[in-house]
Amino acid sequence: MSLITILPIAFAAVWSAQSPTMTFLETADGVTLSIIQADSTWSAGGTEGSYVVQGIIQTERNSIPDTLFWIAGLPSDMVPSLESAGLTEERRLDLLAAGASWISGRIRIRFINAAGRESVYTAFRTWLLDGTELDLDMVVQRDSLFDRIVRDSLGMPREGNIDSWLWRRGFWFDPQSFVLASGEDSLPLLVLGLPSSEGEDTLFTIELPVQLLNTASGSMLD
Repeated sequence: MSLITILPIAFAAVWSAQSPTMTFLETADGVTLSIIQADSTWSAGGTEGSYVVQGIIQTERNSIPDTLFWIAGLPSDMVPSLESAGLTEERRLDLLAAGASWISGRIRIRFINAAGRESVYTAFRTWLLDGTELDLDMVVQRDSLFDRIVRDSLGMPREGNIDSWLWRRGFWFDPQSFVLASGEDSLPLLVLGLPSSEGEDTLFTIELPVQLLNTASGSMLD
């Protein structure tokens, strides 16, 4: 892929399971990214379980689809440990944006234990095309400027710990939970997704204009 596709997404303050999703994305240079899925079910000792994982394939014009990566291990690797623990696990993906060397999306991880108790973890992710998950430190400098902009966006005091402030409000700061989107005048935004600390299927989003931030050395945004 040679051209960047940054979607004009209107991010709400809280992103939930009811928000729009995408299972494929077409780039300006004729590349299509699509979601693929592998799954398995089992029954042992009166307990039934399943495992679902999704990944991304890339299809160029008149070419055979190429699997880029899976967001977690395949069933053959994961099922034995899940079966012994009596767990059901789903790892699903929505596509949001793509660039020359990266893809952004939303992941949703769902666990159900042997007693039937369910927990959900939702977050944003940005990957290199080989499946490497990017951390914020690989994209921007988390310096005093970054800290001030995040605090201003949250409406929190300049003093105090950001993580503690968020946790008391039901969210936490995941440095891997971010995507790229376009804002006014098509200027790029770095959108942070703060996952729920209470196992709910929601994200609190913060939009940070990229041009106001200091990019990391060797950043994909340089």
